Amino acid sequence: MRSISRPSPVSCSKPSNGLRPTPIRRRRGVGGETGFFGKAQNSKEEDGQDAAANDQGLTPRRPQAILRDRLMATLKAIRRSSAATHRAEMAKARDDLFISGAARRDRTRRLIELGGLVKASGLIDRVGHNPDAIIGALRVLTKMMDMAKTGDAGFSSTVLFHRWQEAGSSLVENHNKAVEAIKREERGWASRG
Repeated sequence: MRSISRPSPVSCSKPSNGLRPTPIRRRRGVGGETGFFGKAQNSKEEDGQDAAANDQGLTPRRPQAILRDRLMATLKAIRRSSAATHRAEMAKARDDLFISGAARRDRTRRLIELGGLVKASGLIDRVGHNPDAIIGALRVLTKMMDMAKTGDAGFSSTVLFHRWQEAGSSLVENHNKAVEAIKREERGWASRG
């Protein structure tokens, strides 16, 4: 047996093509709306949108939508700001590359000179090309200087420094004399040839 469809006892309205106003949920209580969502916080543009919505018979924007829009605008501003910061940092890094090129060359020159001084001191001839022994010997010298500063060595650090300086200057003088003798000898062979 077939059932016959009957109209529902609940009345329903005809579907409309226009927007239907939706009720706005408001926080009730001692203060009513919170300060952030209140009318005082809305911008003039949003007030104009609310007035236009009321003129057209539409519901004004909900506070959550306003908050979402403000958050999205804040996120866009943060992204723009971080992009601008990144561009500025990259420009500074490019400038630093040009400036630091000279500083890097100076540092490299000093390190090469220090390596030459270690070689000239005769340390490499005695310990070979053993980096552990070389750094250990230099560390012992540093500890000697620290002990002299505290007075544990029986002499002051200035005395130790002057002794090292005298020994180094005599070594440099001897080295310069030897280089000069080699140059004179080379000039002599060149004039004979």
